[in-house]
Amino acid sequence: MTTVAGPVVRLGRNRSGFMMNKTSLKTKSQMLVLITQGVLMLFVTMAPFLEKESLDFSLWPLSFAKSLGFLLNVFGFALVISAVRTMRKNFEIRVQQRSSSNLVMNGPFAFVRNPTYLGGLMMSFGWSVSFSSLLGLTASILLTITLLIKIKMEESALLAQFGKEYEHYLKQVPRLFPMRF
Repeated sequence: MTTVAGPVVRLGRNRSGFMMNKTSLKTKSQMLVLITQGVLMLFVTMAPFLEKESLDFSLWPLSFAKSLGFLLNVFGFALVISAVRTMRKNFEIRVQQRSSSNLVMNGPFAFVRNPTYLGGLMMSFGWSVSFSSLLGLTASILLTITLLIKIKMEESALLAQFGKEYEHYLKQVPRLFPMRF
């Protein structure tokens, strides 16, 4: 049974007996992406412990992979901290439309639209490379795909909230990497 009533599209009853509308479906899909993101981040962290041959916490001898992984972690962490500090009161785990929100376009947001995600991915790949963890690298790739899906969802919400200002920002600043491919 599909009926349209105003801005709400009724899709029928769910298991709990309540009606579902577009807003609740959007919220559920956002939560699914958020949970997937958390699980993958946890898996990346635990992957070296699951692969016994990649558990090497010694810092010496310093290999190229360990050095690269360490640098990715340090710069990724610094980027996340910088982005969160730049956003200050506008920082949210989920995109929520608030009248008090401002579009942040300075600091690291002047170079990339999603510096917190870029920093998180740098740490994810850095951790995996440091321990030569194939499972971690696989989870990092899946995390990248999950974050790209999440970014698309967030962009539509930000476009609805900020309109032409955000549309101009979309054209000027790359999505996830500081260069366009």
